[in-house]
Amino acid sequence: MNKITVEIDADKLNAIRRKFSFQHNKDFTANDVIDWIIHKELAGTRAIPKKPRQTFVYVNTNEVLKELQKGTTGQAISDKLGCSLSTVWRHKAKLLRDGVEL
Repeated sequence: MNKITVEIDADKLNAIRRKFSFQHNKDFTANDVIDWIIHKELAGTRAIPKKPRQTFVYVNTNEVLKELQKGTTGQAISDKLGCSLSTVWRHKAKLLRDGVEL
C-alpha cells in the first residue's frame, strides 16, 4: 500500500470527531474518523458502470424503398424494421440523392 503524508488541522479534526461521536452515540478516536473520511471519499470515486452497447440493426435500402412506395410513414417503417427513425431518413435521403421516385 502506498503511504501519503497529510497535514490535518487538529481543531477541525477534533470537532468532526466530536460531531461524529455524538451522531453515532459512540466514542470515536481520531484514527477512526480519518479512516471513515477516507472510506467515504473512496466510495464517491468508484467507477460508474458503462451502459451496454446498443445493438446494430442493418436495414437494406430496398426494404425502406418498398415501405415508402406503399405510403408507410417513417415512424411505422422504423417500428416494423426495428431500426431508428434516423436510419429510415438516411436511407430515404440516399434514395432521393440517387434519383429514385418514392
